[in-house]
Amino acid sequence: MKNNADVIRDIRKENSHYLKLYRDYLVQQGLKENKIELNLETLELYLNCYLCYYPPCPMVEGIDKVDYFFNSWYIKKAWFLTERDIHSKSNTIKKFYYWMMKKGLVDQDQYTKLAETIKRNKRKWLKSIKRYHQKLEAEALQLGFEAGDEDASYDEIMIDGLDF
Repeated sequence: MKNNADVIRDIRKENSHYLKLYRDYLVQQGLKENKIELNLETLELYLNCYLCYYPPCPMVEGIDKVDYFFNSWYIKKAWFLTERDIHSKSNTIKKFYYWMMKKGLVDQDQYTKLAETIKRNKRKWLKSIKRYHQKLEAEALQLGFEAGDEDASYDEIMIDGLDF
């Protein structure tokens, strides 16, 4: 039986293969290099960080894990996330899995469920970001920091009790 490190290595190797193919597809579609890189960064985060979190999960099985990613995990890991990020990054993931469906790597039912989840839950994710930012702001104010406080160091602003 493989240990977690071996499983993660195998998953990332497979992900790398499909991300290279997807990159080629995006180039063929005429996307500019900076847009391609933004798409791949989002997919790297989703596929190689989030889905390789405990327990590791291959990308095909990860198609149904997008809700927790945007509603909790990503917000806590990228506390600077904006509403615009949610829109663009969820669209990136949706387009990637659409491409995977067209390649026959995920079922149409799986893709349809993903698209419906994104459409149905996007407002919830946006509210979660807003609540999380309000919580951060309240904690910072409680510690005596205000937005734009250039004299505060990063370590001083880290908030106790928040799971980053």
